[in-house]
Amino acid sequence: MPGRVPDYHKRVAFYGRLVWVLALCVTAYAQQYWPPAGNRPPSRRAGAAVLPGGRVIAPAGEQYDTGAGPFGLAVSGSGSTVVTANLGPGTPSLTVLEHLKKWETRHLSAATDQKDSSDTSLWRSVSLGVAFSSEHAVFVSEGTSGRVALIDLSSGERRRVFDLNVAGYRNSFSGDLVWDGTQNVLYVADQANFRIAVIDVRSRKVLASATAGRLPMAMTLSPDRRRLYVANAGMFRYRPLPIPLSFPPFGFPSAEALTGTEAPAGQSVVQIPPIGDPTVPESNSVAVINVSDPSAPKLETFVRTGASSGLQNGFGSSPSGIIATASNVYVANAGGDSVTVIDVGNNHAELEIPLRIPGMEQQRGILPIGLAYDPKTGWLLAAEAGINAVGVIDTRTAHVLGHIPAGWFPTRLVVDRGTVFVANLRGNGSRPSARSDSNIPSTISSTPEPGSVSIYPLPSAEQLPGLTKLVMQSCGFEQRPRVAPPLPPIRHVVLIAKAGLSFDEVLGDLTTVANSPVMAAPQLAHFGSAGSASGRGDILSLHGVDLTPNHHAIARRWAFSDNFYSDSNIGLGYLWLAGVYPNAWRESLARSATSGGGSNPSLSPEDVGQSGTLWHHLVAHGITIANFGSGTNGPFLTNLPMLDPPYNVTSRTYPGLNSDVSDTGRAAQFIDEIQHRYLEGGLDLPGFVYLTLPNGKPADARRPLYPYAESFIADNDEALGRIVEYLSQTKWWQETVVFVTEASVQRGTDHIDATRTLLLLAGPWVKRSHVSHTNASFPGLIKTILALLRVPPHTLFDHAAADLTDCFDSTADDTPYHAFGADRRVYNPAELR
Repeated sequence: MPGRVPDYHKRVAFYGRLVWVLALCVTAYAQQYWPPAGNRPPSRRAGAAVLPGGRVIAPAGEQYDTGAGPFGLAVSGSGSTVVTANLGPGTPSLTVLEHLKKWETRHLSAATDQKDSSDTSLWRSVSLGVAFSSEHAVFVSEGTSGRVALIDLSSGERRRVFDLNVAGYRNSFSGDLVWDGTQNVLYVADQANFRIAVIDVRSRKVLASATAGRLPMAMTLSPDRRRLYVANAGMFRYRPLPIPLSFPPFGFPSAEALTGTEAPAGQSVVQIPPIGDPTVPESNSVAVINVSDPSAPKLETFVRTGASSGLQNGFGSSPSGIIATASNVYVANAGGDSVTVIDVGNNHAELEIPLRIPGMEQQRGILPIGLAYDPKTGWLLAAEAGINAVGVIDTRTAHVLGHIPAGWFPTRLVVDRGTVFVANLRGNGSRPSARSDSNIPSTISSTPEPGSVSIYPLPSAEQLPGLTKLVMQSCGFEQRPRVAPPLPPIRHVVLIAKAGLSFDEVLGDLTTVANSPVMAAPQLAHFGSAGSASGRGDILSLHGVDLTPNHHAIARRWAFSDNFYSDSNIGLGYLWLAGVYPNAWRESLARSATSGGGSNPSLSPEDVGQSGTLWHHLVAHGITIANFGSGTNGPFLTNLPMLDPPYNVTSRTYPGLNSDVSDTGRAAQFIDEIQHRYLEGGLDLPGFVYLTLPNGKPADARRPLYPYAESFIADNDEALGRIVEYLSQTKWWQETVVFVTEASVQRGTDHIDATRTLLLLAGPWVKRSHVSHTNASFPGLIKTILALLRVPPHTLFDHAAADLTDCFDSTADDTPYHAFGADRRVYNPAELR
């Protein structure tokens, strides 16, 4: 693959290679779940690929690239045309697959010119919904505009536009679509107003609206077209606050969340509205709407889905996919890994079909989203986004028959006359974002990774066992022998989350350490030991500047990974680091945001499945926690709560994601609070400490403190050094390890993979001058943290992840660390005074 260090694999060949696709032979003494990639970096290849984190994919059938982020999927009445609605990142688009002599693909991009918003022939955004009106035209939801477009597939032009913002409704968000061609009626899910709009296509008017429930995510029409069933993935309806707050109004769950609270406002107080009860009927439910007369739709009832919805830690089932037959409605519960079966005769949930991985039944992470039904076999197919597969359920016996390999993160699927069509949100793997095969660095492509559509005949029952085995092996769900090094006596884990840089940009100039060569590209190390700071024509540019002396010193002294990856390229790394795998709602919202909409980066109750967060998991197993900065990026304009934990263990004085505050200022605040609250207060340092240092990427210069865009990186580096220096001088250092990573990589350049990022380790028990080559990502980091704290696995992702225990030694060296100051030409904290 272009961009690899040419002799790297020769020099580290003794570490072993992946034998396509899954055979990796290891002689060891313990059985563990472990992904198949081993030390092999990600690769994008026809037929099979290694993913960041060590899983592999080998999707069934033929694969066709789409635009980035295909979420909506529709197949024409003849079965000869397929359309995906591609949310992004990047320009929203439609991908059209037409079967002539073979499948041929073309792409229709939304308009990027925003100047003339009155031109109704242009469509500018895409949401979840896409439905055929004829063989050559589709209805497409536009999301934040509150509109639905009728797109001519031949020309890409918008023939008609239907606006939901009428009859007193505002700020509509058009989502999923259902087309009733017999009555020329289009049903549109308005996610923002929690309703279903009914549109008469002939008159182009909204005939009526019906209450749908919290966050209508997916819809299906009964075969007789008399009932519309709506899956509601949400829990609450958030409301604006009377005044902006600097900290979340309350935790969830809490009494204040149920009944409301007060907040000071000058000399008085204002009432903060509650979010209410998460177990109300319209939360995590299916709305049953009678549409026998489309002009007068009537809500019949809500049916709650998910076996333990609202129980345990208060998080819901997140119903995200739905399909109806003559006798039953099937609902995919993304938050609980199950399918609810609703009897259409009495509108009761009659059965819950669990989706589980043998040997890991307690963990969740299959993440079922889309559903499809094959009437010939009676099989229900589920897009299992969390395990890159399509689940097969026999509806006659309610048993899971097996799994079919899919692409990366399948979202929606259709089975049509024995052919299966699957939309894969992240396509067929990832790739580098830069080349390193010359002395002149260059970007390979700024185009976001394409998604894909898989097309194949529905397998027979006899084929399912072999396909299922491939899925299990691809995800690391089969135990394999492995040497497990003894764990050091660690009682305190400090996780420092930074923001946005790739491995090569910072450590690309670190080509070798004591134990091994490094997958590095020195010419890409713009923020390394010989970096540069551009004056942009305003001030003197600097060259050969050491922008990250502490990052390099920590890497050289202790351990780091050159094969570590962010699990999100759209800014959702903060979810993964909280032990939360993004569900259908969050993925779709984030992708719409990167294409021009808006997204709240705070963790909401709707984000969290029934496993809870890493915080919940640690507390449940007796680990004390503390939070500095996560979820505190105010001002807070709505009554969106902070999850508890960490609400009650979050510093009220530590600055959140406020770029007006320096990271060295954050470091000083962190050190002061640890010193006074814990050291001088006689309290033990918590077992898990989470800390954000968000300034670690270039930003617009702000003189005098930040004379260069790169000054923010120097600020971040000095802050990191000061924190490690302080911790290394405390009484807890002998039992402490510090992990440092980036929450996400969205615009970095890297010659191995666009999502490769930093992972540094520091502490007495960390190996000296060591690089780990294990292909790992955020779940592997969490697996390592849980192992060190003697806590069992949390989700399927971390249970079967590749950990980083190779970075620890059997002997300790507790010599304190001494931080390096930034080059004062680039960043001078004295300017803070």
